[in-house]
Amino acid sequence: MTPRLEHVVAPFTALAMVAYPLARRGGPARRLLTPVVVGGLAAITTGATRPWGHRRQAVAAGVVAVATGALERIGTSTGVPFGRYRYTGVLRPAIADV
Repeated sequence: MTPRLEHVVAPFTALAMVAYPLARRGGPARRLLTPVVVGGLAAITTGATRPWGHRRQAVAAGVVAVATGALERIGTSTGVPFGRYRYTGVLRPAIADV
């Protein structure tokens, strides 16, 4: 993906990722947003593979996934570092109640 195209795709992907969990399950918005979110993930993964190589990209993706999941779990359990908060049943899917 060219740098110019990445600047166009990234904001749409981010908006779709925010809107997706708020859309009604099985509704038309979810059906529309699903390929956008999956496509954005594929574009980001592919874009990271080119300069870093497959192994480094896979390690980076794994580290980010585990670290963000752990931080969210710690945050919902202890309130550190963002203060007390919890997730409702609106945002799905969830892993470890996060």
